[in-house]
Amino acid sequence: MSIEGRFATIDDAPLLAEMNRQLIEDEGHRNAMSLEQLQARMLAWLAGEYRAVVFTSEGEKAGYALFRSETEYLYLRQFFITSERRRKGLGRAAMAWLRENALDGAVRIRLDVLIGNEAGIAFWRSVGFEDYCLTMELDAAAMVGTNGGHQTASAADRIASEAAAEAIRVSLREVTAETVRRVTDLSVAENQRKFVAGNAVSLAEALFSPEAWYRAIYREDEPVGFVMLYDESLRPDPPPAPRIGLWRFMIDRRYQGQGVGRAALQQVVEHVRRRGIFGSLLVSYVPGEGSPERFYRDFGFRPTGEIDDGEIVLELQLRQ
Repeated sequence: MSIEGRFATIDDAPLLAEMNRQLIEDEGHRNAMSLEQLQARMLAWLAGEYRAVVFTSEGEKAGYALFRSETEYLYLRQFFITSERRRKGLGRAAMAWLRENALDGAVRIRLDVLIGNEAGIAFWRSVGFEDYCLTMELDAAAMVGTNGGHQTASAADRIASEAAAEAIRVSLREVTAETVRRVTDLSVAENQRKFVAGNAVSLAEALFSPEAWYRAIYREDEPVGFVMLYDESLRPDPPPAPRIGLWRFMIDRRYQGQGVGRAALQQVVEHVRRRGIFGSLLVSYVPGEGSPERFYRDFGFRPTGEIDDGEIVLELQLRQ
C-alpha cells in the first residue's frame, strides 16, 4: 500500500485538528482541549514556525505530521496514522517521505513520546530512533493539598489552564503608520509603570538604535502589547559573537492574566531561535513588588549573576 504526502495549508487546520484529537485519544494524553481549541492552536502553529504534511493512501486520508526546523535537527511534534491504516507499512512510508522531502538540511529528527505509549516507542525504535533524553515532571498538586496555606490547583484545572493558553491566537506584527497610535495608547497597570517605559518612548529610542527589532503584539486583530529586542547582530559592524536581549516587553493591563504574555514571549523566543546564531536570550528587570520576575522565571529564564545598572539579569538557554 503506497502513501502520498502534501504540505498542508491554513485551510487544512480543521482536518489536522480532527486527527490531532484522535492522536490524543489514542496515546492517552492528558490534553483536555476541545476540538475548537485544537483547531485554533493548529492555525496558530501553521501561521508561525510549524509546517505540516497531510498523508493520503488510495485517495483517502491516512495521517499527518507536524514539525518545525531547529538549528541542527527537525523537531517532529506530532505524527499520526489513522487506526484503520496501521500495521500496513504506512508509518514507515510516511517517515521515508519526511526524510526525503522535509529535512531541509537537518542531520537528524527529534521527537517526544509518552512513557506509557509502548506501541509508539516500539515503532520509533523499529524505524531507527534511539533513546536520547527523558523528560520528568513533578505534579505538586498530587503531592500535597495545600502550599503555604493556600489551596493548590487541581491537575484538571492546571490542564485546562494550559489548554486555554495554547489556544490563544497571538501574533507579532510590524508597527505601521495606521497602527502606531493604537500601539502607543497601550498601557500597563499603574503599579507596573516604573518597570517598563511607555511604547512611545520605546519607539523613539528605536529610531536611534540600529540594534532595535520591535513588533506589536496582537490577539486576533487587536493590538494588546509591544516587544522590542536589542539585537547586536543588526549593527552595521556586528561583533563576532553578538548577544540578544529582551529590551522591552509589555502587555496592556486589560489583557494580562489571560496567557497572552506567555504566548507572545514564546513567539519572540522562536523568532530568536530561528536566527540560528544565538545561544541564549537575555532580559533584565528592576526588583520590587509588581516586577515581572516571576513571569520570566516561570517561563524558564534563570539568573546569570549579573546586575546591570541596578537591574537583575536573567538568561534563557536556547540550545540544549
